[in-house]
Amino acid sequence: MKRFLLISFLFLSNIICVYAAMGPTITQKGKWIALNSFQIVQAEIDGKSVRVCLPSLTFNSDVDKEKLFGELAENIEGQDAVFNLYHDGLGRPKKVGGMFYASDVFLKKLDRTYTGYLNELGYKCKASKKPAYEEDNFDEIAGVSYSKKPKKEEKGEVKKKKKKKKKMVEEWLEKQPKRHIETIYDVLPPGVVHPSTRKFAAEVNAKIEAMRGRPFKMEGDVEVDPVRWAKGTFGILQENGIINGAVIEGKKPVLKIRVPAETGWLKPEMINELNGAKCEFMIQRLKNGREAFEDGALIIRDIYLYQAKLSWEELMEKWKLKCPEFPKEEKYAEQPIVINSDYVSGTWVKTISPVLCMVKFEGKVGYGEKELIRVMPPENKPQDFKNFIKEFDAKYAGKPVGVTVLTFQDNKPYVELGQKRAIKIYFPDEQKDLTTLITEVANK
Repeated sequence: MKRFLLISFLFLSNIICVYAAMGPTITQKGKWIALNSFQIVQAEIDGKSVRVCLPSLTFNSDVDKEKLFGELAENIEGQDAVFNLYHDGLGRPKKVGGMFYASDVFLKKLDRTYTGYLNELGYKCKASKKPAYEEDNFDEIAGVSYSKKPKKEEKGEVKKKKKKKKKMVEEWLEKQPKRHIETIYDVLPPGVVHPSTRKFAAEVNAKIEAMRGRPFKMEGDVEVDPVRWAKGTFGILQENGIINGAVIEGKKPVLKIRVPAETGWLKPEMINELNGAKCEFMIQRLKNGREAFEDGALIIRDIYLYQAKLSWEELMEKWKLKCPEFPKEEKYAEQPIVINSDYVSGTWVKTISPVLCMVKFEGKVGYGEKELIRVMPPENKPQDFKNFIKEFDAKYAGKPVGVTVLTFQDNKPYVELGQKRAIKIYFPDEQKDLTTLITEVANK
């Protein structure tokens, strides 16, 4: 026993020594997807979409932010990279406020670091040796801006502000929820990203896809965002903001969006420009998680038009119109909403699409005899989906299933455009879930 304890002690001592000998950062291979702001990078590490916050930079001269952002977006986005991530002392990337933090990033295609590339472009700068979560302006990281060095006469004022900022940061950290959620900056207008960066279509599309692919997430509690993006086509716009004939996820709900208050603003050419245009709709949710309706019309908070590469506000600006701000009403959600789940037994009927299936329920309150259930899309969609459906349903139609459905806090089924959402569909006879069975059938 003593020998075992001694060996264990030596083993643990070696581990501690290894971690103690580690530097403040570890290297992680990944991909630089896009800039969310000048300091925050949307990246892919270990196959997961993450945000990485870089150190603050001090420039030796004034910076043309728009020009700099354009150069970075054009030359850096989408390339493989090595991230020097701050770790937690145990070799795992440190996570604060839902983000990773890097001392720098090596860009493989450009064969230089991020700061080195900035200097090569002529932007002489120096990176802070502190990770962003230790900076006094950590409360501002969601909207970082660069500035040149403070003048000597300004330094006294800067010191006075540091204590105030530090207190604000501490208060902000205390208020943060323990579970990981995206911040309000990720989900609310004036748009999916800041208007000044919307013109970079690749970044906008990547952001929308990330949100649209995250209708809910489970990390402890189940959460939905205060808004959700859904693909569709525009319909016929009326002067009061009502949109008829639009298609969202195969459905044709009546929509309503904010429009100028003056009469006579809508012209025939505007209606024609929008009718049938492919776009993404930002659907507003209420604080209880339900989709917001007003007089039977689904409330749309924003729209992104694919061909024009414009948001709703930018389209109004193009038409030389003033778009009113979205109304700040108590009923509208502005933070992620915690919802529940329920396990319901049923029978598999058929597959409708990669994200839609039909399940038969018998005698369950709140469920029809046959219900369309929305599911997460398979990671690897079968190439010949029509033949896949025939083969899959021939094998599993009539089989018992257990459906873990989302529910609102009043225990009524959670719906998106009237369709219930499933976290998981389990086939007890096979002791496998739907995703596993789809992969098996598709790879036969």
